[in-house]
Amino acid sequence: MSTKKIEFNVLNEKIAGLVVSKNDADMPSFLFVHGGGGADKYRTLYLAERLLSHDISTLAFDHSGSGESTGLLENSSLAKRYDEALEAIKFLTKDKPLTICGSSMGAYIILKLLEKENVKNLILFCPAIYDARAFSLKFNDGFTDIIRQKESWKNSDIFSALEKFNGNLLVFIGKEDEVIPEGVIELLDKSSQNARKKEIVVIPNCPHKIHTWLSEHKDITDEVVEKISEFLK
Repeated sequence: MSTKKIEFNVLNEKIAGLVVSKNDADMPSFLFVHGGGGADKYRTLYLAERLLSHDISTLAFDHSGSGESTGLLENSSLAKRYDEALEAIKFLTKDKPLTICGSSMGAYIILKLLEKENVKNLILFCPAIYDARAFSLKFNDGFTDIIRQKESWKNSDIFSALEKFNGNLLVFIGKEDEVIPEGVIELLDKSSQNARKKEIVVIPNCPHKIHTWLSEHKDITDEVVEKISEFLK
């Protein structure tokens, strides 16, 4: 197994990435986009290592203000994270269909990418969606006030692109997720009727911090990895 650190610049910030592959010459075909709070590129390393057994190389990166990237988290925004994800996609091989996996806030970011990128496989873990008004706001400048408004997620701007999506959609949600309302999953399901293939997997006893929980439950992680591998075929 090879783990190679990379760097790229977005809006004067240094973004730190990590490629997990079988050898240094192997280009990643799969992008991880992490969530908010203290999440970083290492949060999904346990999955990246297991996906290698299915010949799936991956790239994960730290958004500005997180992990080993520069910048302050409070100065970031959904719009900034969107730009960073667009730049990260440039490091993926063009020889395979585009596969993107987003967790929590990262799920919203990759749903926004549908407006611009030809995504074949979309994988969401504990997906969050946000009011369109929150997109350009800095995290320390009104963002929290908007997303805390009751059912503000119903005003999200990702539904029109999702309705046109004809690739494959795989969603993982913890049965005990205390952050994502059931209505979010229902609305994502309703809005993705044109997906070629779709599955929503509910993981029993699992909370919102799904990757922390999965990394402590190897048997369930193995099932998740098998599901992802089969889904990409």
